[in-house]
Amino acid sequence: MYAGESSKQRWPQLKLNTSTWTPEVPISPNYTCDMPNTTSLLPDIQVLYPEYLTGLEILQCSAAANFTPNDWHYNDDAANPIDPCASTEDSYIYFGWILLPEHVVLPGADANAIPPEIAVNDRFLNTFFNVLTERWWDNKTAYDQDYTYQTLDPSATEAPLYRLREGVERFLITDINAPASGSVSQSNIPVMWDRLSTGFSRDGFNHVPGGANVLYMDGHAAWVSFPGKHPVTRAFAYALTELYDAMYGT
Repeated sequence: MYAGESSKQRWPQLKLNTSTWTPEVPISPNYTCDMPNTTSLLPDIQVLYPEYLTGLEILQCSAAANFTPNDWHYNDDAANPIDPCASTEDSYIYFGWILLPEHVVLPGADANAIPPEIAVNDRFLNTFFNVLTERWWDNKTAYDQDYTYQTLDPSATEAPLYRLREGVERFLITDINAPASGSVSQSNIPVMWDRLSTGFSRDGFNHVPGGANVLYMDGHAAWVSFPGKHPVTRAFAYALTELYDAMYGT
């Protein structure tokens, strides 16, 4: 519903802002949504709540090791209002861009290789490091743009990172002479999934070591065992851990 009413039929971008509010100060707009978000991989709740998302409990997984009841309320107290930019213990992962296996994994590499870092395309990681840096410097459009980066294949192909939007899958056709054979359908485009990483204790893994629930662009959800198919692969878990390192400054 949100995409149908948004500019260019785009899905929500990555969470744009976070709040600096702490229990020591009064609940106030002055400390709410007042800082660029570079530490959370969730949709932008500011544009979703309460019109499109009436309750935020759906964004929490009770099986997560970092589950915190009432996490979206000021001071984690259900008696307090909801802070749409609260600094939360995220249960799920959402980027706001189309991320396919070829974006994350080097050409010809095994996405579940051991060690996983040998399969990850560093250009993909560097692109997201740069995007996070742009947002840190208060670039308000950093999370709402398409990007490209080199895939490191022999021809140095430029890989596009498209913002999630209705109809975007037509840009993923690789052979215009045989569009059916080179297309990617919405049922194969993951948009949101359970948190996972290689740093289980620090970064969280909701269903360690079993796998993750994955929501796809067409609206269906499926369980994917770990290690399995994208995005529940060793390579992507490693890539996410590297992103967490950058976001948390570790």
